[in-house]
Amino acid sequence: MRSLFNLISGLSISSIVLISAFTPPPLSYQYLLKNSINQGLRITESKKNPTLQLQTISSNEDKEKIENNIFTIFEMLDNVYTQSNRDIKCPFFRRRAADIIDRFAMILRFLIIRHKSLYLDVDLDTFMIKSAPPGCRSASRDKGTMHDKIKGLDIHELYDIVSYDWTNNKRKIISNSNTAADHHHVGYYITGKLNSTIYRNDCLFVGPDPDMPVHGLRKYLSAASKLFHHKQSFADLLDLQILHQNENERIIIAYWRIGGVIMLPWKPRIKPYTGKTEYHIDNDGLIYLHKESWDISVLQAFVSTMWPDIANKIWSSKDNNDRISIPSS
Repeated sequence: MRSLFNLISGLSISSIVLISAFTPPPLSYQYLLKNSINQGLRITESKKNPTLQLQTISSNEDKEKIENNIFTIFEMLDNVYTQSNRDIKCPFFRRRAADIIDRFAMILRFLIIRHKSLYLDVDLDTFMIKSAPPGCRSASRDKGTMHDKIKGLDIHELYDIVSYDWTNNKRKIISNSNTAADHHHVGYYITGKLNSTIYRNDCLFVGPDPDMPVHGLRKYLSAASKLFHHKQSFADLLDLQILHQNENERIIIAYWRIGGVIMLPWKPRIKPYTGKTEYHIDNDGLIYLHKESWDISVLQAFVSTMWPDIANKIWSSKDNNDRISIPSS
């Protein structure tokens, strides 16, 4: 409840500033006066219709105050986003909270750009970086920048980094309740830890999962790091290939097998299944599209998550372990 209250409180403050800037509700005006949120903004008052307006201000000091206040709102949304990811334990509600914050940030950014009476003394590129939705910000500590990216790597160097992200961690894990422990990879699909320097911050993650697509590296890693139980789940890399489609499109394809325990209250154990992931690389040498496909249906995945015992009975005769078809290199 505390996490939900903090989330609602953070969004409510931003909503008040936004609504007050574009609509004339008397209550919001008085609320802003009482809480001193109107610093650096022009107040226009009339007895009939008090409003808060953002206006062009000649003073450089006033312009700087407005600019700082605008970016403070986005930083506050970023802090609320971080807190919700930390405090909300359920993957479903954590993702819903992240989506709400991101969409609010995108609407706020659009309205600020469209509001002709607002003056921001920054270039468009700087504004777009500073106002990026939290999920599309840098996954590293240098928030909102692209300086943490390594551009221009050769396809084979990218291949090595992707391979390491899959295979750098290996431990003994029981992959099935009826088998003994075996050595398995525990890569970024389980831990949410990868080399973010080769991905765009606004990388698009698509796949059969109902929670996809996910727009933003930070949002994806947050979800991946808390979806599977780290000590009871695995993600084995079966093969990794380079596909040269044409001069302007380079793709790396990973074939994998994954299974384990989902971090839901009833801790369902997912029967291992296979799939593949395509890493699409842009002209800067950064991954801009992460495209996933499974060798099981969405229905089977859903039933396996909600009612594992029923799923095992329905699909018990179908062995998914070796279903994937890996083309020869």
